[in-house]
Amino acid sequence: MIAHPFRLFRRSPTALFWASTLGVYLAWSLMTLTLQGNIAYDHVEMLVWGRAWQLSYWKHPPLPAWVAEAVSLATNRAIWPQYFLAPATVAVAAWVVWRAALDVVGPWRALIAALALQGCIYYSYECDILNHNSIQIPFVAGLIWAGWRAMKGSTRAWIVFGVVSAIAIYGKHSAGFVPVGVLLFTIVSRETRALWKTRGPWLALAAGLLVIAPHLYGLWQLDFSPFRTAFLDHDGGFQTMVESAPWWGRIVYPLDFLGFNALMLSGVAVMLFLLFLVPGDPLIEPAPPRDGARLALRYYAWATFFPVVVSVALSLAMNFHMSALWAMAWFPFAGLVGLLAIDRPIGASGYRTMWGAWFALAIGVLLFVAVKLTAGPYLTGTVPNVKHDGESLAKVVGERWSSLSQGAPLRIVIGTHWIGGNVCVYHDEYPELLLDGIPARALWFDLSRIPREGAALVWEGNAPPAWIDEFGPHSPVEHVEIKPRTGAEVPARPYSMAFILPPPAAPLDFGKQ
Repeated sequence: MIAHPFRLFRRSPTALFWASTLGVYLAWSLMTLTLQGNIAYDHVEMLVWGRAWQLSYWKHPPLPAWVAEAVSLATNRAIWPQYFLAPATVAVAAWVVWRAALDVVGPWRALIAALALQGCIYYSYECDILNHNSIQIPFVAGLIWAGWRAMKGSTRAWIVFGVVSAIAIYGKHSAGFVPVGVLLFTIVSRETRALWKTRGPWLALAAGLLVIAPHLYGLWQLDFSPFRTAFLDHDGGFQTMVESAPWWGRIVYPLDFLGFNALMLSGVAVMLFLLFLVPGDPLIEPAPPRDGARLALRYYAWATFFPVVVSVALSLAMNFHMSALWAMAWFPFAGLVGLLAIDRPIGASGYRTMWGAWFALAIGVLLFVAVKLTAGPYLTGTVPNVKHDGESLAKVVGERWSSLSQGAPLRIVIGTHWIGGNVCVYHDEYPELLLDGIPARALWFDLSRIPREGAALVWEGNAPPAWIDEFGPHSPVEHVEIKPRTGAEVPARPYSMAFILPPPAAPLDFGKQ
């Protein structure tokens, strides 16, 4: 006899996990695919960077750019698969949390630990953009789980811990706070200190260094510029940022960081509060044994909040404003920490109420973003960047280039990663971008190609950029206005373009424009 599917979901936490995780993943992927008219701001940057396959880029490590470019190549430069990447980071992290939780709690608590990711705003509202914040989430979750397995004596888990920690740092450098915290826990914890007399931790360090070594070489080639740009000052560097900070920053900056991240976690707290407020009957799962859960609670709480403590201490000591988004990948186990800390059984009444909170959070945020994308321009007159019409801009630029260059292929675009990047991403020939007209931000780029192959110069607005005459004579500046992808009555956006033409089509001298 075949069981009724809804009865199966009620009885099987495994079935509920897969249904909720895949449902949220597909809902976010399909919502962004259908309602966004353009690849998001950071995602365009990843596609532009990925063309070069660098070991590091001027502002960030390379992992999300590699992922975006690999998928683009595998799908013949199709745009639609890109919308499925960012939500996948949260879906994979949910699986890691679920599997890790099964090691230390029962199946119903493991399900709730995974569901709690939707209680953290980072893993819902921010999950539609592929960038350095989102790409690290599953790897940070994975390295924390591997660290727990490693403490149980698994040599293989130690190696996995080292490798996954390095991959997380390839995603974003701030992920490095987490493996440092895990290793420090094994030193300060009496139960795990003896592990350093075994080969496990040393194999983890060796494996991690082996994987991260190419990135360190890439950073050295760039004079470690990502670390200068990390402190909210993309040009002047850390010292300028610190010198200009007010004295009261030592108080306000840490409190701002803590307050913002507490707000991001508030949904997790609400879910757990409702779960245990009135458990009710019948009993679904008893409280976990205290002896077995004590070490797990200490470990997962330490791994979750150690990076927060270090960040606050650095902000206090150095008087700089720590970006709250640095913490985006640090909280996948926040729900499990709460479940381990609360010594109460799970009952049917609390369980049903918790599901109500989960639906309100998961579906509510999804609907909020959908309304923001569809009705937002009508209500506010403000158009989000994902309603930009990069495809039309690329078409206009491509047609003018083809006309002026007598059909030569467009291989180079000079402009910002957003405006120039849209032309590159949406143009059929997928040209390369010289970022912001600043060669230092694209050291791989051979400037001698520009006189040979020509280039399209593209920017937003009518005023010419500072770099317009730096790469050789160009055609007269042309202006165009393109309406965003919305039916709302909003003004068209002005763009400008000029062209450095390849020799066969170039006039003898355009002169100084």
